[in-house]
Amino acid sequence: MAVQIDPASILIDEYFSLKTLLVGSIPFDATELKDNPPRYYRLLRFKSALAALELNCTDFLAFENGDLILEDRQLFDKVESLLVKAFGLPIANYVDAHNSSYFSCASHFQMLLSTRLITYQFRSQRESILAASGHFLTPIKIAASIETKIQNEMAVLDQALRLFLNPEGKRFLMSELIDQFGFPTVDLDEIDLDWF
Repeated sequence: MAVQIDPASILIDEYFSLKTLLVGSIPFDATELKDNPPRYYRLLRFKSALAALELNCTDFLAFENGDLILEDRQLFDKVESLLVKAFGLPIANYVDAHNSSYFSCASHFQMLLSTRLITYQFRSQRESILAASGHFLTPIKIAASIETKIQNEMAVLDQALRLFLNPEGKRFLMSELIDQFGFPTVDLDEIDLDWF
């Protein structure tokens, strides 16, 4: 059975990879990254996923700010319900859910994305230390222990981000992403090894 892929997962993964690989703002014009294959192909994958989800995004700031997120009360309530249930939050005690200022899909997305990015960078740092030397066994063990403890929570944040990006739950075969949206067919692991 062919595996169907949620393009929102690609958006999240490639955004985090690019934020970790680049310092400062990420160029949205792929030609600016042409001389750096690991970054270039990740950006192409990101843009391909945007196209698959029919999301209009002009730059990474718009993505980070949630400008492409649909402001829909039902979507907001669905994501909020997921988070409240997963984290056991006593929402009735601190939120007036009927207050219109409480409702903002874009703001929720922005905050969840930045929170999730921090945990991704934490993991990336641990992997860098691990690759660099065996002299950092204690910090590596501590970082791995912390990561294990928050793994389930991070999966919930990923699910919430995917809901915001892909509320209709669109899925595609890899062949469809390649043929219809120009998804790069390169082996990123191989490219990374050759580059680094």
